[in-house]
Amino acid sequence: MKKWFNRKLAKAALFSAVYLGAAILSSQISFSTGSFPTLWLPGGLLLGVLLITQPAEWPVYLLGSLFGNIFYSTYTHQPFALAANFYLSNCLEAYGAAWLVLRLNSLRHELSRAA
Repeated sequence: MKKWFNRKLAKAALFSAVYLGAAILSSQISFSTGSFPTLWLPGGLLLGVLLITQPAEWPVYLLGSLFGNIFYSTYTHQPFALAANFYLSNCLEAYGAAWLVLRLNSLRHELSRAA
């Protein structure tokens, strides 16, 4: 049980570091419009990871993105409430898109088997 937990924690920590790196890269390559990047790479990263992993693994990556978001908001001196709103919107967007893709993909597979 402890080995399982350590493995999940390591996945979350690694994803958090990659998420933070993608967030910093986004702020570096975006147009200068203030404190918000115009291109948000971590959203695509989270969606991609959710699409290639099993749904049972999704909470690990959503937790990792939470820590990545907290570290990024600390790096950019954003208020916690704003960071929490960004986290929730990013997670809902990625989770909803991944669920929809998996749902439509399985529906298409079921329809092709019936034909």
